[in-house]
Amino acid sequence: SGSSGSSGSSGLVNMVVEIPMHTTGKMEVDKGKPNNPITQDSKNGQPRYYKYGVPFFNYGMLPQTWEDPAECSPTPPSECGDDDPLDVIEVGSVPLAMGSVAPVRVLGVLELIDEGETDYKIIALSSEDALFSQVTDLSSLEALKPGTSSRLADWLIGYKTAEGKGLNRLKTAEPAPAADAWEVIASCNKRWSALVTGQAANPKKHAIALAHETSTAPAALPPPGAAVAPLKASSWVPDSPSGSAGPFAGCMALCRTLGEDKLQQECVASCVSMYGRRKLLRA
Repeated sequence: SGSSGSSGSSGLVNMVVEIPMHTTGKMEVDKGKPNNPITQDSKNGQPRYYKYGVPFFNYGMLPQTWEDPAECSPTPPSECGDDDPLDVIEVGSVPLAMGSVAPVRVLGVLELIDEGETDYKIIALSSEDALFSQVTDLSSLEALKPGTSSRLADWLIGYKTAEGKGLNRLKTAEPAPAADAWEVIASCNKRWSALVTGQAANPKKHAIALAHETSTAPAALPPPGAAVAPLKASSWVPDSPSGSAGPFAGCMALCRTLGEDKLQQECVASCVSMYGRRKLLRA
């Protein structure tokens, strides 16, 4: 199911959680592997961790979006898309399980320039958060959780300095409102649609995972005011490569690919939460 949806404070999109709040492992949807499992990013053969302080937010992506590297800003310096799905920063109060799909309200967007590439960050709030009924936009977010936007800006600008790199740059210090965020989402949904239908180039040979063999990219966004139904886990979790059919088996198979025991256990907990079944992680 799509990440694109309605405009306005009542509209929801579906976020796939990659990095739960208060964890530092740099987990991300792997574009290069079939079925796009969530794996830990690595550098020089070593797993990567955030070192710029523990993230105070949940981090993830919007399925069915793509920041096309062929789409570049018209004015110099000309920054182009980072070749990834849109990132989401969920600013609620509790950690969300890695791999879970969370309906979230779009609050705004920050345009980050990361090593010369455009890397939008959608700011959102989980529909299950205690403040969901009260936080409807950036103003109410600031009123109820003062300093959130400035903390996000500081983190995004500085987090790579802990790795010996320079500062990132934000196009504007303050996030743009939800209306701007919806425009970004709609644009990146159209680019994703072009990618999966072969209308856009795929030079890096990304493994494009559709929900079903008969799935096609959406022809258009739902009309304004229409909320998006939560994405069912079974539509994106792959079946087990060992041949055990079913999304639960596929979810557990992904857990076995994670190297660290702690990451495996977090993954198992997410599988159990999504499917309501208990099984032991086999070696």
